[in-house]
Amino acid sequence: MALTYLKQLSLRTKIVVLSAIFALMSCSLIIWQGALRAHDLSVANAQTLLRSEAQKLAVQVESELEFIVEELNFVVRTPPIQGIIRSQRNDGVDPLDGSTTELWRARLEQIFTAMMVNQSYYSQLRYIGVANNGREIVRVDQSGSLRWSVDEADLQEKGGEPYMMDAISLDPDEVRLGDISLNREHGEIDPRRIPTMRVMTPIFDQNDQLFGVVVANVNIERLMAHTFNEARPGYPAVVISDNGEVFEYDPVRQQSRMYFTTDQSSLYSVISGFEAGPLMDQTIETDGLAGVRLAVSDFGGATGLSFDVAVLTRWEALGAGWSNILSESSLLALLALLIGVGLVALFAGYLTEPLQRITTQVKDFGIGQLNQELVLPVEAPGEIGKLARAFSRLVTDLQDNQARTENIVAHSVDGMIVINEVGEIVSFNRAAEKIFDYQRSEVIGRNVKILMPTQDAQKHDQYLDFYRYRGEASVIGKGREITAVKKGGDEFYVEMSVSEFYQGETRYFGATVRDISEQRRAKIELLRQKETLEFALDGGGLGIWQWNIPGERFEFCARASGMVGLTPATMNRPNFDWYELVDPSQRERVIDSLLNYVRGIAERTQLEFRMLHTDGHYVWVQHTFKVSRRDSLGVPVEVVGIQQDITDRKRHELALEERTDKLELAESVAEMGHWSVDLRTNKLHWSEGVFRIYGIDPEWGEPELEDAIEFYHPDDRAVVEAAVNSAIEENKPFEFQLRVVRGDGEIRHVISRGELKEGSDDDERVLFGIFQDVSEKVEAELQIKESEKKIRTMMNSIVDGVVTVNSENIIEDCNPAFAKIFGYDKDELIGVSLTTVIPPEYREPHLSSLEEAVETGDSALFDKTLERLGLHKSGETIPLEVAVSRSRAAGRFLFFGIARDISERKKMETLKNDFVSTVNHELRTPLTSVYGSLDLLQKLAKDQLDERCQRLVTLAHQGCGRLSSLVNDILDLEKIAAGKMEYLMEDVRLEPLIDDIVERHEALADRFGVTFKIEHAETDTLVNLDASRFNQALVNLMSNAAKFSPMEGEVVIRSELIETGKIRVSVQDHGPGIPAGFRDRIFERFAQADRKATQKNASGSGLGLNITKSIIEAFGGEVDFETAEGEGTTFYMDIPVKAQSNLTYLTQAS
Repeated sequence: MALTYLKQLSLRTKIVVLSAIFALMSCSLIIWQGALRAHDLSVANAQTLLRSEAQKLAVQVESELEFIVEELNFVVRTPPIQGIIRSQRNDGVDPLDGSTTELWRARLEQIFTAMMVNQSYYSQLRYIGVANNGREIVRVDQSGSLRWSVDEADLQEKGGEPYMMDAISLDPDEVRLGDISLNREHGEIDPRRIPTMRVMTPIFDQNDQLFGVVVANVNIERLMAHTFNEARPGYPAVVISDNGEVFEYDPVRQQSRMYFTTDQSSLYSVISGFEAGPLMDQTIETDGLAGVRLAVSDFGGATGLSFDVAVLTRWEALGAGWSNILSESSLLALLALLIGVGLVALFAGYLTEPLQRITTQVKDFGIGQLNQELVLPVEAPGEIGKLARAFSRLVTDLQDNQARTENIVAHSVDGMIVINEVGEIVSFNRAAEKIFDYQRSEVIGRNVKILMPTQDAQKHDQYLDFYRYRGEASVIGKGREITAVKKGGDEFYVEMSVSEFYQGETRYFGATVRDISEQRRAKIELLRQKETLEFALDGGGLGIWQWNIPGERFEFCARASGMVGLTPATMNRPNFDWYELVDPSQRERVIDSLLNYVRGIAERTQLEFRMLHTDGHYVWVQHTFKVSRRDSLGVPVEVVGIQQDITDRKRHELALEERTDKLELAESVAEMGHWSVDLRTNKLHWSEGVFRIYGIDPEWGEPELEDAIEFYHPDDRAVVEAAVNSAIEENKPFEFQLRVVRGDGEIRHVISRGELKEGSDDDERVLFGIFQDVSEKVEAELQIKESEKKIRTMMNSIVDGVVTVNSENIIEDCNPAFAKIFGYDKDELIGVSLTTVIPPEYREPHLSSLEEAVETGDSALFDKTLERLGLHKSGETIPLEVAVSRSRAAGRFLFFGIARDISERKKMETLKNDFVSTVNHELRTPLTSVYGSLDLLQKLAKDQLDERCQRLVTLAHQGCGRLSSLVNDILDLEKIAAGKMEYLMEDVRLEPLIDDIVERHEALADRFGVTFKIEHAETDTLVNLDASRFNQALVNLMSNAAKFSPMEGEVVIRSELIETGKIRVSVQDHGPGIPAGFRDRIFERFAQADRKATQKNASGSGLGLNITKSIIEAFGGEVDFETAEGEGTTFYMDIPVKAQSNLTYLTQAS
């Protein structure tokens, strides 16, 4: 009977009753078995549980503090920190990127605000400078959900605060947790009494100088409340600072409380006697309490304040023995549960077999498969049949609703997207497929971020998290315009609204999306056109007016009325007649034109006339208008127009007429003229200049286009036709030279330039051009070409080599003789470097000289005849005589050289020198004997010979002396040329040396009837030279000066220091001067001026100046002269001043 009764119960009752029976049996067995050893095992379990809770809390405290340290380390490395330093030290502007201090402060305020949004326990974030008594630079405060940046005027000085004194002593990158105290503002405790822990780190500039401190004020009470909420300890817990502040947590109320060191805490009094130790240290057991106290380990390397955590509770609260019962009786409990589960399974299977079939059918039935047939046991008795019939009706209704919903969604013009809580797409309709170019199968199951730009996708998960955990909704229930991304990566604008709905316990978000790209583009284009119109009106100085025809009323805008000095309020009055402002001579024409336009009589829509300005002068205006509105019968009822001040244009038109007259004058002077052809009518226009070129009287009138072509030379007409066609068809400008045949048969050469001009109308095209008569130029060019041909022929005929070199040392041209000298063909040298024909050892000096000539435009080589060595193609060197000059053409330097092969001449000079050397050596010994004999004879025979014999002996003695001097000079030249001249160099005082030389040669002055005069600007100048050779050089100059001075003249020997650091020794005469034609050769060997220059019998060898120059140059000095014909000559020697002695034999370099 019990079984029958059980069958009559509901299925749910049957399963519950049976499950309760077996659960009761299993629990009884477990409790009975586990009670045996409950106490011992519960103690062990309590210890493990409390350690676990303490460790979890310690890790959470460490994690929160380490996060604050990491955020502070992140802030100090953001650009605004160093940017503020740079800008403050550069008058408020960052020299690196131009940012101002205000801009850097704003950026740092944004960073501080973002940190506060994520962490509510920050009460203040500050950047404090060391200067100005620790004045705050940037500060952001937070109270609840409000955050604000403190104005610069309200920033405070914190230099006297204890935590600032502590912060400025920190090392670089060190983070310090300050002591906990109530926050202070302006030296007083904040009325809000916020318990604050300050986290600080110093800021150093690039020179490692302390600049300031970044300080985070942490509401320690809110931080610990957040920490307890995250850790969720199951037992009473305490966090203790090393200064004695206590934070207690009540797990029942899930509330925390803070005690300062002066307050009393019951839990703290229990655990204060136990020292904190590392994890898994000894537990607390006292007065019926159990607990664990742990020290929080290092958090991000920060120094300063430290914390301990403790978890404790009474033994009764731990439910001691419960876990032990479960452990010890697991075997019995398992057996009981297996038996119970087996019985329940058998019994439930017996009772729920029909329900299983219903479940299988419903499970296999897809909601989206509308045509699938659902087979349920609707005929079954009892609750199974009721359930089957209810399911059948429900499925039918569901299929109907599903079909309606899917039809609505599928055929909606807007895209519909559904995502789950984690952002995965679960629904995507056809309109969405069309909008995003994705197929439904490509997006279902993927994150909706694939439809977003990168910057939005990166933040989307955070938005979802905020909404799920904090309920902060920024887009739910709102429509907005955003940027989306198509499958191909193209971004476009959409209008989207998001809603939230639940299906069962699952939350979904639905979005309706509409592509607004076209609307967006249209809006942007409309704004652009509006801006363009306003810009055009402003830029063009245009005003707008409106004519209400039925009301006979005109309205002018501010710009239009301002053109005549009035305001819209004045001109738009009902009784104001603006026609009265029109020039009386033009008023009737203006009125008639407007009336005829609206009546349809005239099509003209533009008028130009004058209006009277309020200050009494007339302004020219242009009215352009059109009908803007008509009535139902098509009659105009409104005209809108644009008014433009064209006074300047009218003034320019008058000026243009004047310029046209001047242009005609200029064309006449330049032998030019201009012409044009209107391509619509083929109408030809000539200026007076064109008539002059053609030799036609302008009174004849302009010819037809076909007739004008007849003036062109027959051979040039094809060129003209091709250029004109190209200009018309391809809009290419043209320029060419042609010949025109004047009416009298004369042929003139003309340059024609022209181009196509297109007007505002599509068919307005004018071919415009100019003619310039260049007949004289052409004739001159022909003459130049003929001259160039003659020069080229002459160049190819001369025996000397001629070459042209550019500034890059490249041979641009040369004659055949130049190439032949070096063994090349002309074509082999054109385009190659000139160093090809220069020996390697002379190439570097040559390039240096060329570079100097290019940079300065001058060189010591120019306009001189020099002897140089060349390099033959065979590798042999060639002695050359060269002359170099330069020219500047077309903005670049060209260098011209003439080269002559002097190989044969050098051979002859060698033979001559050998001969002279031999003769001089052969003459010197007998000459010395003869000279000595004559000298002895002259002395011994004195007063013993008659006058005639004495004269002959004297002449023989003087002639032998001159011959001896000549031989000595020639030998000196030979030594100099051979590089064998020896100098005994020593430091000497120059002024005494000069005095001695002049004194010893007073006889020279007596001989030529002159006086030697010495002038010294200095008295103690030390030089390094060979005194004997200097004597030879100075005597040569004194001898020449005496020879060419007039009788009883004065020769001045002068010494003076010059700016180059040398001393100048000069010999000045007042003779006839040196002829201009002889000056370039004066230092050459055997060079002598015309003896007629002096009346004295002064013969010479022409070697003295050459020898003098060689001697002085061996001393490191220079010899030169200044002369003026008829006034005299000054030769001077510039010798380096020497500071210390140096005795050595120097051999002169060749």
